[in-house]
Amino acid sequence: YHRSVKHASPVLFLLASCRFLYFLQTSETSSLRRQTHLIIFNAERNDSLQQMSRGVTQPLASIAEVRRFTRSSRVPSCTSNAAATSSSSSSSSSQKSSYESSHWNERYEKESHEWMWTFTDEENDEIELALRHFRATNLDVMDVTAETFPLSSSFQNKLLAMRDEILQGRGFAVQRGLTVARYSNKDICTIFCAIGKIMGIPVSQNKFGHVLGHVYDLGNDPLSPSTRLYTTSAAQPFHTDSADIVGLLCIRNASAGGDSQWVSSVRCYEEIKRERADLAEVLLQPFFVSRKGEIPPGCGPTYEMAVFHEVEDDRTGEKNIIGIYDRSFIDAAQTIEGTPKLTSLQIEALNYLDALCVKRQIEMRLQSGDIQWLHNHTTFHARSAFKNESEFPRHLLRLWLSPENGIKLPDAFKTRFNSTERGSPNRGGIKIKDDVKLVCPLEP
Repeated sequence: YHRSVKHASPVLFLLASCRFLYFLQTSETSSLRRQTHLIIFNAERNDSLQQMSRGVTQPLASIAEVRRFTRSSRVPSCTSNAAATSSSSSSSSSQKSSYESSHWNERYEKESHEWMWTFTDEENDEIELALRHFRATNLDVMDVTAETFPLSSSFQNKLLAMRDEILQGRGFAVQRGLTVARYSNKDICTIFCAIGKIMGIPVSQNKFGHVLGHVYDLGNDPLSPSTRLYTTSAAQPFHTDSADIVGLLCIRNASAGGDSQWVSSVRCYEEIKRERADLAEVLLQPFFVSRKGEIPPGCGPTYEMAVFHEVEDDRTGEKNIIGIYDRSFIDAAQTIEGTPKLTSLQIEALNYLDALCVKRQIEMRLQSGDIQWLHNHTTFHARSAFKNESEFPRHLLRLWLSPENGIKLPDAFKTRFNSTERGSPNRGGIKIKDDVKLVCPLEP
C-alpha cells in the first residue's frame, strides 16, 4: 500500500497518510498498531526510513501471517467432504486450509524475508562489543548472562519478538550473517549461549549435563540402536528434540550434503486426519520409544509416547495439536527385549507420516554464521547425509531452550520432558544425576 502511493502527488500522499493514521488509531490493540507500523517501515527501502526504524522491535511476520499460523495449531473441525460442500463458508475455509497445507513450503521459500533475520553491520558490532565485555569478566561460558553479555534493549526485544513468533506463529526462524570467521570456538559458543539465554533456559542434552551440544561426526555407527544420529554423518529422519525450542548455529557446513529440512507437524496431522482418519487415530496412541542409553534413575530403556497429542490451551481454551517424534528411536525400541512389535497399521501410519513430511518439507542449506530456531511442538526437522571432504569438517552448535512462555504440554510429556511447567529448568532435556553439573563444552 505504501509503495503504491509513494510516487503519487503530494495531495494523494497526504490523504493516504491520514487514512493510515486513522487506521492506527482505531486498531484493536497498541501491539497491533506497533506491528503494522513496522511492516510499513520494512516495506520502504530508502536510507532515511532505515535510519528511522533502527533500534525498533521488528516482528518477523506480518499480522496476517501470525494469525494464520496461530490458527493452524488448532485442531481442525472433523467435517466430512459432503458436509463441507453443504455450506459455502465451510467449503471456502476447507479449501483455504488445503491450499496452505500443500503450499506451505513453496510460499515460505518465496517469502524467506519474513522468517529470516540478517544481522546488520551495526548488530554484528554490538555483538562484538558485548563479547569484549564478557571476555573481561574471565567467566566460564556457562555463566554468560544478559548482564555479563550486555546487548541493547532493542536487540533483546527483537530476540524476544522472534522467540514469540517461533512459539505462537510459524514455528521457525533463521538468523543469518553472524561473522563467525573472526571468532574462536569459545567466542562463538559464548555468543550463541548469550543469545539463547535471552530466549529461554538452556537444558541438558545428554546424561553428562551438556547444555551446549556439538552436532559433529564422531565416527559412530549409525546402524547401532544406541547411537544418537547427530554424532554421525548419516541422514537424520524427521524428528523433534526434547525441548520447546532447538537452536542450531552453523560454524561450518559439509562440503557435500548436510542440508536442513523442516515441516509443519500440525499441517501433517491435519492432512492425515483429512485423508486417512484411521492412521491419524493410530498416531494419537502410544508407541514404544527407546531412550538410546540416556536412562534416568528409576526408568527403563524405553517409554511410551504418542506422536500427536490434542491439548486444550489453558490460556485460550482452544485445542492445539502437539507433536513429538523420532522414527529412529521407535525403530531402536524394537530391538530391545520385551518391546511389543509394531502392528501393520502402526507401520503404515509411520510410513505415511514420513512420506508426507518429505512431500511438505522446506529445505535449505545453512551457511556459516546461520542460526536456525525451531519450535519442536509444531515442527519436525531433519538432515540429509553428508561428506566431510575438507580438512575442516561440518560443525554445528545446538541449544535446547525452555522459554518462560512455552505452550501447555500434556501430562504424558513428563515421561520425556521431566516437567511440563512453563519456564522450568527441568522442562525438557535429559535428566541428569544430582552429582552431575551443567557444563558448556567448547569442543565436540
